[in-house]
Amino acid sequence: MTRFSSFCPSDDSSCENLPECISRMQQQEATAYTCGDYLVPEQQGTSDVSQACTSASTQPNQKGTGQSSLRDNGSSRCRNKNIDTRCRQQLCEWSYRVVDHFQINRGIVLTAWSFIDRFLATRGNCNTKILKLAAATALHLADKISGSRLLSMDVLVKLGRNEFSTLQMSKMEIILLSALKWHVHPPTSARFVQELVRPLTGLVKPEVAKTLTDHALFLTEISVCDYNFVTQKPSIIAVASILNALGSIDSFQLPTDSRLRFLQELSSLVNMDIDSNHVNCMQTKLW
Repeated sequence: MTRFSSFCPSDDSSCENLPECISRMQQQEATAYTCGDYLVPEQQGTSDVSQACTSASTQPNQKGTGQSSLRDNGSSRCRNKNIDTRCRQQLCEWSYRVVDHFQINRGIVLTAWSFIDRFLATRGNCNTKILKLAAATALHLADKISGSRLLSMDVLVKLGRNEFSTLQMSKMEIILLSALKWHVHPPTSARFVQELVRPLTGLVKPEVAKTLTDHALFLTEISVCDYNFVTQKPSIIAVASILNALGSIDSFQLPTDSRLRFLQELSSLVNMDIDSNHVNCMQTKLW
């Protein structure tokens, strides 16, 4: 599998000044890139999806934190027919299988699911077929934005077992971009991890920093598949992932004084209490 070393989608990829970079990303996650809880009856939305992307079966082929509390959703179902947490998880896992097969950077999946979750939070009356179409389209869009361009619509139609067509994907791409208001460079939890571990440079050996980073990135991957994390800010998911990863690094690899320095720097960068109940709760959920 390919991790995130070369994939940092951002409205501004320059992070010469780390505190400013983190602050800018946190502003983004708190404004244009927020996502509501769309698996609740109260969530409202008008849908142009059903009209523009008709059922695939009828058209054969010619893809302070201000956080809400974590909760166990089980298999909760929203007002959108047949969409639940299990369906979402299965499609997310499918996304990872696709990028792993083509050896594409896994960061694309985090970006794609930012698209999908924010899209679903603005829409109603979706069903599983439309969700599959949206998932494939979002993956294609994220791949295109990354510069990879390996996941063409034709490829994803085949991987989707011809449940939708390239024409439907083209229409869905327009609908996605409109719903997202062209905000297609989300500050993902993986991107936060990449930036927040930078202070480790000089504190530990390169191989230790890589081990910690890879572990933290793996935890962000897991979080994408769990609906409990959809409404959580990526920066806090990143912090929880890093703290969990630190637990696998012993005092020989990272001496106590260096560990404390890093934790203080981490807390300062994200401007939060990294030992809060909320962060602790997310650490537990990530395990």
